[in-house]
Parts: sequence; structure tokens; C-alpha cells
Amino acid sequence: MSDILKEKTPGVAVLAYGYEAVARGALEADVKVVAGFPGTPSSGCLEALTTVAKDENIHVEWATNERVALEVAWGAAMDGQRSLCTMNHLGMNVVMDCLKYSNNYGVTGGMVVFAGDDVGANTSAIESDSRVLATAADVPVLCPSTAQEAKGMTKYAFELSEELGCPVVVRSVCQLMMAQTVVSVDARETVPHKSEFAPNPRRVVMFEPGTMSAVTIHRFIHKNLEKCRAILTQKDYDYAEDGEGRIGLVCCGVSYSLTQAAMLRSGISAPVLKLSCVNPMNEDLIVSFAQKVDALLIIEEGEAFVEERIMALLERRGLSTKICGRISKDIPYGGELFTGDIERLLRKVLRGEDYDPTAGSAQPFLSERNLTLCGGCGHMGVFYAIRKTMDTYNGGKYIAFADAGCSFMGILTPAKSITSATNMGGCISFASGAADAGSEVPVLALCGDGGFLHGGFSGLVNAVFNKSNLVILLLDNSTLGNTGLQPTGCTGRNTVGDAVPKVNLEELCRSVGVPYVDSVDPLQLSDTMDAIRKALDAPKPAVIVTRQPCVISRLKAEQKAGLPRRTAVVDAAKCRRCGTCGDLFCSAVVRSQVDQTTIRSDLCSACGMCVELCENGAISLVEVGK
Repeated sequence: MSDILKEKTPGVAVLAYGYEAVARGALEADVKVVAGFPGTPSSGCLEALTTVAKDENIHVEWATNERVALEVAWGAAMDGQRSLCTMNHLGMNVVMDCLKYSNNYGVTGGMVVFAGDDVGANTSAIESDSRVLATAADVPVLCPSTAQEAKGMTKYAFELSEELGCPVVVRSVCQLMMAQTVVSVDARETVPHKSEFAPNPRRVVMFEPGTMSAVTIHRFIHKNLEKCRAILTQKDYDYAEDGEGRIGLVCCGVSYSLTQAAMLRSGISAPVLKLSCVNPMNEDLIVSFAQKVDALLIIEEGEAFVEERIMALLERRGLSTKICGRISKDIPYGGELFTGDIERLLRKVLRGEDYDPTAGSAQPFLSERNLTLCGGCGHMGVFYAIRKTMDTYNGGKYIAFADAGCSFMGILTPAKSITSATNMGGCISFASGAADAGSEVPVLALCGDGGFLHGGFSGLVNAVFNKSNLVILLLDNSTLGNTGLQPTGCTGRNTVGDAVPKVNLEELCRSVGVPYVDSVDPLQLSDTMDAIRKALDAPKPAVIVTRQPCVISRLKAEQKAGLPRRTAVVDAAKCRRCGTCGDLFCSAVVRSQVDQTTIRSDLCSACGMCVELCENGAISLVEVGK
């Protein structure tokens, strides 16, 4: 992490990631409350602010889910404090109810929502475009094209939010947020914060005499967007650049920077319209630009969002300018746009060339990586126990659902223990639906501690209320492992490292009436299989808490404590080449062409599961180097 958050000298240029630039913008705006939920590429913004939180007197927290994070930020903004809420594109799906409410009721202090879109789903289950959702909530949306602009735009977004009395969304993508560029810093503002809850009585209390109805508020919001359009027109976020030819390029956000690079590399010159304000749009600027060309090529990340809005705008204004983009199939839907892709597009559309940016490349193509659990992960023990237990229960027929997080890897080859995976915290409700529909086979749900506290708990309450016939496994590794080891309520520390009480999952389940609750260490395979068998025959819904710290966290703790590193080793003389240890599908267990098993010490965490499985006593744990 760079020093951009700690830099005190205005005008100094610092090499920083895009998400650090967003964090710096919030810091310069005198943000007081920061809440979020992790997800690429937004996580780094909040984590950067944790490094200065105590020194700068900023409250920073990882919330249990994105909706809670936005509610925290909204509460702070209603109290007159500037607040920032961070999430990725999946989080925008979660917050829509609260986002609409916050826009209807308004804010007093500035409230900015930083939405980081993982276009191309590099670390996400699905693609989604936050611009679409934010616009559906009728809130202003800004899309920076550079890290420098991201810093300045985030800073200004707080002012805009206060002027309009509504939340403002700053949306960006991985290519900008995960890249390092030089960013110039400015002085931190000192904004007077009136610490009192000061709602607008005409907008908050809708059913009292003299207050606005929901319909009146909706009309006010659209008038507010027109006010926003007039304000943003005076900023330099959107502008047109001259160029050669009669085909104009329209770029939104980071696609502007990528297009500039593609034009420079190819020697192509064309008129360019840069758009950063996408809701509301500078319609007059767009129309003026379209009148000067014969066709528009829309280059943007995500959906055909700008493209569709420009098509509608030009039709309203009676212009027949041709539009090319995703709808015309010049650009395929889905995935990231890279400089080479844009260069190929420009050569095709502007020059009629069939250009392959990979031809003659000296760089070898990267093969797709296989997703796998870390060696010794407790989830591996759960997957094994499910497979082996269900092999002898009900003829091996069952269905099992996981959700977003490490548990979803149970659906992949070679584990093949899970039937399907759902959204964060959704697997319990999903499984309940299958059970309530009268499934003729056992129904299981696997939910991590982060997913359970995110949204799974309400699904559990629903399952108890409706007496759903299912077995729920809560995979407690005391962290959000799939998003970067952020703390959960089960970790025992909060976002800034302070010790806090751990959520007791067993007591929580019993408190809502779960009739059967058990717990087990998933590294103890026979105990885990026995626990599953008992739960299958117990009153439903039944819950098993499998508790084993994330293997990465465990190894870090052991290293910090000065404990010797251990690894499993195979005694070749005792090995019978039965292949039982391979059933774990552990990345550290390697079998040669002659079925001789070896253990990779660099991947082994000394969990001991392979030792338990080896009936011949051929595997043991030793200190590394001995």
C-alpha cells in the first residue's frame, strides 16, 4: 500500500492504486464515517482508510452486508456527517431498497457510494453494471476515467451530495482501480459538521399533515436531477475533442483512457466525446457532438448503458446519426475491454482493417487457472465428509447448495460435493425452497460465517418458522476468506483491529428455535462424517457448525507465535498406492504416473487429514527441514 493517505504536502505526486485515490478523495473531503462490505475492486478503498482511521478520527467498519453498510452511512449523513459507503457491483444489488429510501428522504451531510464493478467477473460469480441500478434509484452517477479524476471526483461528490441533499454514486472498474498511476494530492478540507439529526420534515415524515406524498417526492427527485445536470454542466468532467473523420467516439469512464492509448498506438485520429457524468447526462453536449459526425461509436465498460440512452436522446431530438456499439454487435456483450480490443475495433470501424492485436506477440498466452481450495482448508474436510457420508445414505442421492465464498468450490471438479451455488447468504433459503417443495432426497445447505451473517441468518429463521426439512452446515473459518481475509462477527476483532466479542453461532441458532445444533472440527474427518449422519436423522432444520480457522489465518498466527512450520511426508516403503489420500482433492497431495503419492511441502499446512485417512500409516507430520 502506498503513502498517499498519509501524505500531508499539497501538490506532491504519489504512485497509488485507483482505489487508494478514491480513499484519498474521501479523506480530503473530511469524511467522518466509512462503512462497506468487501468485494473486488472496492475492498482496497476501505482497507486503505483503516490505516489512518485512528489518527484522523474516522470511524471505519466492515459491515455485515452492503445494506447495513449503506444504512450506517445514511445515518451518519442524516446526522450531518460526511460518509462513504463502499461495495462492488454485487453489493449494489443488495442495497437498492435502502438506496431508493435514502434518495427519497434525503441527507444532510454528504453521502457518497463508491461502487466498484468487476467487469469480466475476474473474482465474481456474475457481471453487473452499477450504473444501471444507481440510475434506477434516480441518484447521480459519476464515472472517473483516471485515478487523478477518481480522487477529485470523489472529493467533489460530497459537495454535490450536500448541495442536492441526496446520495451520489461514484462508479469505477477493475482496470482503473487495480492499476497504479501517479496521483497528485491536495490539502485536506476541514468541514464543519453539525452533529445533530436534522431530517427534512417535509420528506421524512410522509404521513403527517403538510408533508410530501411519495408521488410528490418522486417528482421532486426528478427536478433534483435536472438541478444536478445544470450543476455538472459547469464542471469539466465531460468534454469533446476534435479529430479526423466523420465517425465520433463516445467514451465513458476508464474506456476514455484506454481509447486514447489505442489511438496513440494505432496512429488513428478521431473526434472523441468523454463522458463521466452518466446520470444525468449532458444532453446538449452529446447532441452538439452528434451533429458534427455521421456516426457514433460508443465504447464503454459493462452494459450498453450510455449507448441506449444516447440512442433515445438522438431519437427525441430528431437526429439520424448512426450509432455503433454493443447493440449493433460491433462490441460483444460481457467481459473487459482492453487496449488491444479497442485498437482492433477502431481499425475495423474507422479503417475497415481486419486487425489481430495478438498476432506476432512475444508474450505466451496464459492458460486459465484451476480454482482450488488452499491445502488443509477446513472446507475440504466438509466436502469429503459429505461425499463419503452420502455414498452410504439414501443410496448416495442428495442435493446440496452453497453460496458465494470459498464454499462454492465444492461444486467444482474434482470435489463435486455441491449441487449448486447461490448469492451471498442465499443458500439456506434456496435449500429451504427445495425442501419445502417436497424433495425426495436429503437437502443440505453450506454457508460460511460471513455469508450467514450477511444474509443467511434470516434464511435460517425462515427455515425454523416453516419447519424446513434440511441440514445446514455453517462453515465457520472466522473470516471472509474469498474477498481478502476481512473480519466477520466470528473473528473476534473489528475492522481497525480492536478486540470484540465473537458471535456464538451455536447459541444464535438455538435462540431462534433450531431443534438440533451440533459442532465439529472439519479436519477430524470421522467426527465430521458422524456429525452429518446424526444431523440427517435429527429433527429439522438441523445445524452443524464446522469450526476451523481459515488456513491462511492459522498459518499466519502460527508464524507470529514462533511455532515451527510442519508438513506431511510420505514413507514410500509403507505406501500401498491405494489412492485414498487423493480423495481429499488436496492441492498439496501429488500422485505420480505410477501412483506414488508425494506431498508438496510448499502447499501443505499440516492439517493432518491425509494422516487420518492413510490406513497404512505411510503419512506423518514432521517439521519442515527435518
